[in-house]
Amino acid sequence: MTRSTTRWMLLGLAFVLTLVGITPMVYAHGGDPTLVHSCVNKSSGEVRIVGASASCKNNETAVDWPATAAPPPPPAGGGSIMVHGVSAGVVATFFVHFGGGVPEYRLPRDGTVQNMRILVTSNSYNAPTTVTFFVNGAATVLSAVIPPASTADIDVVGAVPVLDGQKVSVMADASTVSSGSIALSVSYEIQ
Repeated sequence: MTRSTTRWMLLGLAFVLTLVGITPMVYAHGGDPTLVHSCVNKSSGEVRIVGASASCKNNETAVDWPATAAPPPPPAGGGSIMVHGVSAGVVATFFVHFGGGVPEYRLPRDGTVQNMRILVTSNSYNAPTTVTFFVNGAATVLSAVIPPASTADIDVVGAVPVLDGQKVSVMADASTVSSGSIALSVSYEIQ
């Protein structure tokens, strides 16, 4: 095979792959070994732990947290990590959705919600946004304010006891925002 033929075959293969819709992974983690890295499926909410240099797929959101924090001892029934996410424009209040766009869900067991963390991936809002955890439609002590244009991660202090079957949700109040957009995810443990 000649050099020219090989070159044309490679160009043809690249063209076919482009037509088929092969897309590159675009959400890189940055390689920080002091963090636990994961990819959260935007549809199902499934969390996939990945390496520090890994990339998430187009249908996933990258979520990282400190690896140095000592995990609390699990209860007899074990613990769960829940993740909610949203991208929003100028809206007075909005749900931070659980997997697949579900605004609220029923808890599968009794426990305590704790270690809530807000990860802001982009924020051009011109006013603060308050993110609050709700149980059966009532606001709880798990709440934090995201300053205008801030992308700093926020650890929310506090814990809330919850019961099997209660409806839980995460809502954002951006009623003072008049321009911009925000993308964030909220994670917490149910112990």
